[in-house]
Amino acid sequence: MLRACINNSDAIVTVKWNAVTDVCGSFNKYELYGSENGGPFNLIDIIPVLAVTEYPHQLVVLDTRWRYYLQVHTACDGATLLNSDTISIDVTYPENIQLDSVSYDLNSQDIIAGWTQNPSPDTKEYEIYNFITGDGASIGKTTLTNYNVSPNPASVFPIVVATLDSCNLSSLISEPHTVSFLNSSFDTCSRTATLTWSLYKGWSSIEKQEVFLSINGSSFSKLADLNSSTTTYVHSGVSLGDLLVFYIRSFSTKDLKTISSSTNKSIINTRAFDVPSTLYIELVTVNNNNTISIDWLCNDCNDVFEFEVLKSEDGVNFQTFTNTKSIYPTTGYSELDLSVSPNVSSYTYKIVAKDKCGDNLLESNISQSILLSLKPTITHTSYIGWDVGVSYYSLEKLTSSSTWNEMSRSSFPFNTTSFEDSVGCYRITAKEVINQFSTVALSRSNVICLYNSLQVYVPTAINPTTENNKFLVQGTGIDHTKSRYSIYTRWGEKIADLPTNEPYYFYYQNEQVPAGTYVYTINLFGLLGEKKTEKGVIHVIK
Repeated sequence: MLRACINNSDAIVTVKWNAVTDVCGSFNKYELYGSENGGPFNLIDIIPVLAVTEYPHQLVVLDTRWRYYLQVHTACDGATLLNSDTISIDVTYPENIQLDSVSYDLNSQDIIAGWTQNPSPDTKEYEIYNFITGDGASIGKTTLTNYNVSPNPASVFPIVVATLDSCNLSSLISEPHTVSFLNSSFDTCSRTATLTWSLYKGWSSIEKQEVFLSINGSSFSKLADLNSSTTTYVHSGVSLGDLLVFYIRSFSTKDLKTISSSTNKSIINTRAFDVPSTLYIELVTVNNNNTISIDWLCNDCNDVFEFEVLKSEDGVNFQTFTNTKSIYPTTGYSELDLSVSPNVSSYTYKIVAKDKCGDNLLESNISQSILLSLKPTITHTSYIGWDVGVSYYSLEKLTSSSTWNEMSRSSFPFNTTSFEDSVGCYRITAKEVINQFSTVALSRSNVICLYNSLQVYVPTAINPTTENNKFLVQGTGIDHTKSRYSIYTRWGEKIADLPTNEPYYFYYQNEQVPAGTYVYTINLFGLLGEKKTEKGVIHVIK
């Protein structure tokens, strides 16, 4: 006989046994006998099929004190009846057991629950429950002493286990256990990894915790021993580009044995900042308004946070001029330097590409503006910065308000051309040899103007009815932006006050002035810095 299991809801007792071994073929039936509450055994039923191994006995009154045995007809001698052993209805529940731990498998990252074998002799299997709701939803059953709770590392919930016997009588569920879950974050600038985790739940106490680390696929090594209440850890000194894998192991004691549980593995795949493939100052040039433009190119600048533009007047000592944010995937950038005196100094620039941590990724080439001087012969600095050099220098002269004409061209800086008595405005334009980007840049110098010395001519008489009908200051080297003249009557009344480049037609208060003698005063400023005052008289003839 194997067991007698009762279903309390329908009062059916299922009696189970092992099939008999009939070596001589003489067995022909089973007879099932039962005894209620210690009374005599009575025949319950005859079972003519020897392959049957269980029988449902319907009780009239629910009573768990029944006993059963089988009688087999007949033995090989044709006369002897064989009796089985006697069993009672199973009403003994398995012993209660507790989980040892719930832990992540370090290889598969599945959540595994484990426990010690139940000592109850009629242990059939174990049932595992998700206890998140407090009433328990069955996850599965197993005859082993461990169970794969979840293949999803993020699926963390309290676990309980119960023992089932052959009659599916269940022990009480264990205390719930919840595995510790690990999170991590990485600060690229400080090169620190911060670990945070939940404490293991289910043990009476956590004795200690340990932090483990694997770098670039190496074996795990212990980083630190922590106390039982710690839930955060900071690991510093990380090298960018390393693959870091962390986990935390917690320890406790059960039945004088050390038990442990591991968190999930938390992976931090650090990445070194990408260095730009190109950081190139394409152009430094002086503008007509005496500002300087700096243009540069940056390729593969996805990790560039900003550009630091540095400036120097001696080509050695650089100071930060400005910082410009990188706008990926923009490749071309430009800055305008207003704080310059390009007629006095040549300025040198370089660009530094910086990451978001403020560290330098790459420095550009160094480029220097062209400074032109014309006293008394042309001299100018070379353009510095182009990777393949200057194709030629061009000496240009302003022939109208906006037209520049080339006067001379040289492969080398000019240093011999005489400019004595060569009045006008000049500049140097440097042309780049075609560069690695298949482009050509032009860099221009400051503009220098040569002027004659201050000389002034004014009329001595005018006639309003002829072509000589106006007072006009003429001459050379006059700075008309500063120079003015005034005209007075012989009684000292001022009738005109004008810049020297504007004529006066001798009208006052919308009427032509009468014939007579008038006095003028001219305050003159020369383009070469001269200053003087001219006075005289002019006659108006009609």
